[in-house]
Amino acid sequence: MDSSGLKYTSIEHLLQSAKLSEQQVRQYEQKSLDTVFMSMKKMQTASEKARGDLEEQYRLLMLAGDLANIITKSPRFAKWVNDAANNSLFKAHFKQIVEDGGKLQSVLKMKYESAQVRRDKQERAAAHEAEKRAAATPVPATMRSIRSTITPRELIRKVENEEPKKSALIFDLRQNQSDAIFYNRSEMITVIQLPYDAIDSSLTFANLRNRLAVNQRALLARLSGSDFVVLMDDDSPELHSHSPAPKTKMSFLFKALTMYNTVERPRERPMFMDGGFKLWKAQYPMYTRNESNLTRIQLKISQKTG
Repeated sequence: MDSSGLKYTSIEHLLQSAKLSEQQVRQYEQKSLDTVFMSMKKMQTASEKARGDLEEQYRLLMLAGDLANIITKSPRFAKWVNDAANNSLFKAHFKQIVEDGGKLQSVLKMKYESAQVRRDKQERAAAHEAEKRAAATPVPATMRSIRSTITPRELIRKVENEEPKKSALIFDLRQNQSDAIFYNRSEMITVIQLPYDAIDSSLTFANLRNRLAVNQRALLARLSGSDFVVLMDDDSPELHSHSPAPKTKMSFLFKALTMYNTVERPRERPMFMDGGFKLWKAQYPMYTRNESNLTRIQLKISQKTG
């Protein structure tokens, strides 16, 4: 939940959690229409009791709307609605759901737009402050620009050959992670694999942990202790003035680790993998493994030993 009291960033984001699953739909389709109607009214009542939480009110009304949709699409609906009491009650409740849902949607849209304007303003202000700090920091004459990218070969060379030994933390934000980096000395190179759908404009370092797989969460503690922090996609990211293009997954993650992070600050500005995972795999196939094959092998082993 952000400072505006909203849990979601848009109506579209909210609607993702405001619908029945396919399994739930099938289960309700097997029930009598009286039972489904009772459930619809309970959702409506729960929405009324949630006053003060606009998102929860709206979510429950959308679920009630899904149940109303199941009723009207049922082959038994024509017979059921012939009952005068059923007809009158259903129409009254459905009309109320539509009216209340429409009002809540209008209010929420305005709130989401206002929250986005505030976020954009905060981002611009933070970026401006960062630029001022960078301008005020003495820069060695040999350093003409910020180092924003690093190739796989450069990273391996720094980790394996420099004295004292260096360490790197790689954030893998690719959509398809069936192939992944596997470096057998995890104290030197650690990889955190982020679920692609977990990266959006609401991402901060504080909520990043809860969006990771359980076995990945403890690795976040290495952020402040690693010499190099590298963000990696399939290919080289699009950069504008050494930073990721706005409103991209790479930009959301970069800001979560730097601008929206007061817990585990990286030692240096995170860099981006030049050439992405494709170049890593081409240069270091020995440090790559297929995760889906590994899962199948583990499954076969467990079946044999189970």
